[in-house]
Amino acid sequence: GRLGLSFVTEDGSRGDDSFSHSICVAPHPNPSGYAIGILAHPAEEGRGGNRRKKKTPRPPRKNTASAPFFVDFCPGNGDRLGRRLATASSDGGGPRELLAKAVRPFGRTILDLTAGLGRDAAVLAAKGAEAVFLAERDPVVHALLRDGLRRLDLAADAGGAPPGMERLRLLEVGDAADLCRKISDGRGTFGVLPDVCYLDPMFPRRTKSAAVKKDLQILHGLVGPGDVRLGEERDLLSAALALAGERVVVKRPKNCRPLGFSDVDEAAPPLGFPIRRPSYEVRGSTSRWDVYIVSS
Repeated sequence: GRLGLSFVTEDGSRGDDSFSHSICVAPHPNPSGYAIGILAHPAEEGRGGNRRKKKTPRPPRKNTASAPFFVDFCPGNGDRLGRRLATASSDGGGPRELLAKAVRPFGRTILDLTAGLGRDAAVLAAKGAEAVFLAERDPVVHALLRDGLRRLDLAADAGGAPPGMERLRLLEVGDAADLCRKISDGRGTFGVLPDVCYLDPMFPRRTKSAAVKKDLQILHGLVGPGDVRLGEERDLLSAALALAGERVVVKRPKNCRPLGFSDVDEAAPPLGFPIRRPSYEVRGSTSRWDVYIVSS
């Protein structure tokens, strides 16, 4: 269909083997009773070899993924996001919520330019942001976000939404750098400029063999690792720096160079245009947040 995915049928089979992911409607404990999810299908053993094999017709295979993945803004305390939201709403995020330390969301309008699965945006909303606008360019991820917010609205009507989630606003699917330029030119949907622009681009391809979490596997499979579109992310940083009223915050792997600088040659110009270094950084055990102050 329009999303470029196969659709899993009611009996769990899928008719097109050429897709690595499938979209599905899964049972979910919310007032509507369902959620839109994504299934990742493992590659078949032996695929990619050089030996020619006789092609024989085969029936549609059953789905081999363990369970569908979907965006959930009303998670329980057993989920990591649920614990982050509970901590953020009870004691202001605690000393371990380094995201909030870098962004300083309270009372600010935040534009999350790489919304992904919306988890950081949810934490910032729970931390007291005036509003958090989510921008996402990938249509599949955008569809997951939209369905997550649909279920959030149903939970809010029933009094079961976490505090602050009403401040989340999903923008139309599209390129985030173009969105920045439209807002700067007065052609966007904002009444005021965002105080903070937040970027969490996909991390570069990993060199270690440690397993990647299921949600990141889904994102990697859909949009690719960060080194695939490094030039676009540098362009996005430049647009964000021109738009934000107070600061731009970029999440990076702990030992990566700042976005916009070459990992090979620090002195090399970043794709022909200057990118400033961060004003300071907030460092965690595996990630860091580069903070660019754009006003005093």
